[in-house]
Formats: sequence, C-alpha cells, structure tokens
Amino acid sequence: MKKLFPILFLLLATTACRETVISTANINIPVKLVVGCFISPQDDTLYATVTLSKPLYKRNGNQFDFETVTNATVQISDGSTSATFTYNSDLGRYLLPRATFNIQSGRTYQLEVSTPDGKRIKASTTVPAPQNFNFTLQLTNTSTSPDDSRYLMDARWQGVPGPERNYRFIYGIRTVSSFDDYEYWPTADEWNASQYFSDLTQENRNYRFRETIYAGWRNPFDSTQISLTAVLQELDIHSYRYFTSLAAQLTTGGGFSEPVVIYSNVEDGLGCFGSHYQYKIQRDSL
Repeated sequence: MKKLFPILFLLLATTACRETVISTANINIPVKLVVGCFISPQDDTLYATVTLSKPLYKRNGNQFDFETVTNATVQISDGSTSATFTYNSDLGRYLLPRATFNIQSGRTYQLEVSTPDGKRIKASTTVPAPQNFNFTLQLTNTSTSPDDSRYLMDARWQGVPGPERNYRFIYGIRTVSSFDDYEYWPTADEWNASQYFSDLTQENRNYRFRETIYAGWRNPFDSTQISLTAVLQELDIHSYRYFTSLAAQLTTGGGFSEPVVIYSNVEDGLGCFGSHYQYKIQRDSL
C-alpha cells in the first residue's frame, strides 16, 4: 500500500492540473470589433469589412468564419471632410464610391467605426506619395509547344532615398477566347503567395523578382489572347506589417509551431486600416 501512495498522489495532482487548464475556457474574454480597410488613390471604390473577434476558447466551426457586423457606422475623414460607407448585403462589405470621397496620395486619413451597442474603434494611415522607382518588366518566352504559354518574368525596380519603404509585388493573367474570359491573380488570391519587400532587408534598395509563369493554354481551333498585368504596390507601414504577419501565421507548421501575433493598428479593436500607391505594367499580347 505504501508503494501505491506516490502513484495515486501523482495521478491526483495531474488530474488537478488538467482541471485547472480546462477551467481557463471560462475566462470572459471581451469581443472586439475587427476592421479591414485598405485604400489607394487608384481605387474606384473603397471597401471595408467589420466583424466580431472570436475568443480562442469559444471558437465554433471554421476558424476563418467570423460574424459580420451589418449595422456599424463606418466613417473616413481627411481632417476637414468626411464620408460614411454604406453596407452592401450582397458583398458583405461596406462601400464608398471614389466620386463621394476622393483619396489623395501623401495625405493622412482616419477611419472610425462604431456600433449601436457602444463599441467604437479608430485607426489612421498615410497614403504613400508617387515615386520614380524605374519599375520595369521583361518577359522571355520559354514555351515548349505552340499550345503552351510559359514565360520567364523578370521584374525590377530601384528604391529611392528617404524613409523606410515597403512593397508588395503581384501579377495577374487574363485569357480571352470565344469560349472563355478568365482572369487569375496567382500571387493575390492567396495571402502567403504575395511577394513582400522592405528597404530594411535590401542592400542598395535594388529589387528584382524572377519567376517562371504559366500564362495559359492556347486553343488551336480559336484565337486566344493572353495578357499579363504586373503591379508594384508601395505599402504604408501598417499594411506591410499586417500582411507579412498574416502570411507568416498562415504558413506556420501546425500545433508545435511558435504562434504569430497578427499586427493591428486599430485602437480599441483589431484589424488594419492601411494604404498603398501602385504602379502597373500591362502586356496585352503574349
């Protein structure tokens, strides 16, 4: 009986510890507003999403399914004028046409979101001003057959002196024929597929991105037109930190990986209000 006592004591202690851990599920974690809004002078329409956060121990269903807030008041201001977004139930987002409120490069904007139950959050961003980055794009045909369209894409740009600058490079491919009109953005459809760059990690601010891309299949019985659009975005610091932290979180290796804290610049809430200025190169005949 004496030999069993240490074992029984250990089992009871282990059980007690396990009960203590489980009881943390009863912690009353407050639900916060989560906002996502990214603006640019080149956008025809501004979009914003407003959802509610999901406490870790009360998560139900898909971890990416969040409750959408449909009755929020979403306002944007440049310090002198302001405008209010309108909720679109079909898109599940708040919309504001550029004709109603024009975004200008180099200016600082504030976003404020409030709900009838008293929640209120705010954030600000400064839109990057236009720069001469000498953005160029070279495409080398590497197709092995007339029906196949493969290219070596070589994008380059030169950073300019000044404060830290951050970039996102994406590209899209459009295939048009009498059978189909299809557009695909390989690096934009998945957050962790986008390419991010920062002056802090680039010597001499000289950037280059090379990748072999599959532009599409040509129908031998139809005239197929293939075009490629390459976009360089200079991100404000909030967008850069948010997107890179989100990409890092999405590429974690499972339960044994170190957790990644998603960046937020929203006061009294979560999410990101950011901005960018973009440069575009389009090749219509591939």
